[in-house]
Formats: sequence, C-alpha cells, structure tokens
Amino acid sequence: MTQPPGAGIAEPMAPRSRRTLFAYGYVAAVAVAAAGAVGLRGTGSAVAQLAGFVAMAVLWFLMRRATRLVVDLPDEALADRYVRLRDKTYLLAYQLLAVVALAVSVVLFLGSRGGLSEPVATGLAWAAFGSALGLPLIVASVSLPDES
Repeated sequence: MTQPPGAGIAEPMAPRSRRTLFAYGYVAAVAVAAAGAVGLRGTGSAVAQLAGFVAMAVLWFLMRRATRLVVDLPDEALADRYVRLRDKTYLLAYQLLAVVALAVSVVLFLGSRGGLSEPVATGLAWAAFGSALGLPLIVASVSLPDES
C-alpha cells in the first residue's frame, strides 16, 4: 500500500516558536530594507537594502520549510483539520495583502500630486514586494497551531 506524501514524517511543521521567530524576522528584514531606502543615502542605503533583501530571502526559505507539509501537500494527504486551517490562513493572508496594497495605493495617489520622492517610492516598493512575497507564509507561520 502506498502512503501519501509526508506520511512517514513525524511533524508536519516546525514548532510554533521557531515559525514565529522566522515570521517576525522576515517582517524586520522588510522594515530594514524599506528604512534603508527612506532614511539613508548612498552606499549606506544600498547596503541596508541588500542586507534586508538577503535576510528576506533566507527567512522566506526558512518559513517555507518550517510550514512545508501543511503548505505544500495536496488536500488528500492532510488531515481535514489542517486543510481547513490552511484555507482560513490563506484567506486572512490575502485579505491583509489587499489592505497593504490599498495603503500603498493611497500613499501613491496622495503623493503624486506634489511629487513623491524616490526614497519614499522605493520604501513603498519594498513594503509591497515584501508583503506580496511573504504575507501568506507569515500568517501561516504565526497562526497554525503546534501539533497536539
């Protein structure tokens, strides 16, 4: 008899404390990149943005790996409880992403009248990029319960 994918693995996710650490680290990395764009100039800005981007990439990979079996497996291979939780998590994440997109749009529309400075536009771009890339995994990492 063939087993579904992930059936021989003891835990479908990393412990919640580790997932939460990765999620908040990711948010901090996005903040570093955006703040580096807005608050620094020249080489300092470039270094801060690069460091934020590298940290975002590493933490995205770690979050993905920490939630991999709940996020990646097809519905048939997961317990019904995890399917429902994953669906609710993604719904919440995409609602939050819509709020971020709306906030960025409002700032862009309001700022377009007087001209938006390049650092502010770059900071907004980091916020939008970081949110689009990471919000679903952040919400999954923080909200999915530990295995009971």
